[in-house]
Amino acid sequence: ARQSGLSAKLLKLLKRVIDFYHTAFCEDPRARQYLNQRGITDNTLLSDYKIGFANGTLL
Repeated sequence: ARQSGLSAKLLKLLKRVIDFYHTAFCEDPRARQYLNQRGITDNTLLSDYKIGFANGTLL
């Protein structure tokens, strides 16, 4: 029971991290531009896989 509680907490934390970086990707045009220059333009793919971007704000 304790391990499953810990796993649930870790999954919740991981979801928050994923959401943070995906939001940064969606809000920063540099991220989209970087992928567009490399021919990655499928919005469904970017959304489904929650592609993220480290914009340097945590440094």
